[in-house]
Amino acid sequence: MRSDFVSCSMEIKTCPNCHASYDGNFCPACGQRFIPSPFTFRVISSFALDLVDFNRGFFNTLFHLLVKPGELIHGYLNGKTRPFNNPVRFLFTLITLMAILDLVRSGTEELKVLYIMPGLMVLAILTALFNYIAFSNQRTLAEHTIIATYFAAGLFIVLTFIMFLFLAAESWAMAPYSDAWSASVSISASFIFLFWFNLAVFPGRKLAIVVKTLLYIAFLVVVLLLTVWLVKMLWV
Repeated sequence: MRSDFVSCSMEIKTCPNCHASYDGNFCPACGQRFIPSPFTFRVISSFALDLVDFNRGFFNTLFHLLVKPGELIHGYLNGKTRPFNNPVRFLFTLITLMAILDLVRSGTEELKVLYIMPGLMVLAILTALFNYIAFSNQRTLAEHTIIATYFAAGLFIVLTFIMFLFLAAESWAMAPYSDAWSASVSISASFIFLFWFNLAVFPGRKLAIVVKTLLYIAFLVVVLLLTVWLVKMLWV
């Protein structure tokens, strides 16, 4: 249950953001939430509860992304945004939490989780552009950007889970696994998540969606090869 620290009285308040007069918990002019002054620990704790509230927020978004991605995407794009984190906030919250876990595990070592972040941002942009072309009659570019950001977040969860799984296995077996083995597992899991996500999110014939997904993979491979070629050319 979400904690509600705001006042429910009908007293007239002045919005500190736009200076409009209003009663209730939110300014009708700009949407600013009423926060009593001075700040208290109850106010601070309510911010934390916003994050972990299963009925509205991070964990609800996490659950739907991993279990019911179609319901999450269609609900959010059809205006049912209140139960979920917006995709950008969700992705950055996810990266922050995973970075904290990585820091606790590795101590003062480098945060390997953060290495994935730039790639995820580029992946979201490329995914949005490709899907806008492949499914152009269904959603706008902005909507495909939302879908792609949620997809990037889900992929980040999959890759991070596999990374920690291999680290746990190495710790238990007292021997490192080969990079080729871990890479093959990560790529396979990524492809499985990609096909499952697209089939759950995009309407239409399943065969057509599978073909477009294969074209998307080919598109990413071409972009990767071109990027490697350009880097080599510039490096020389």
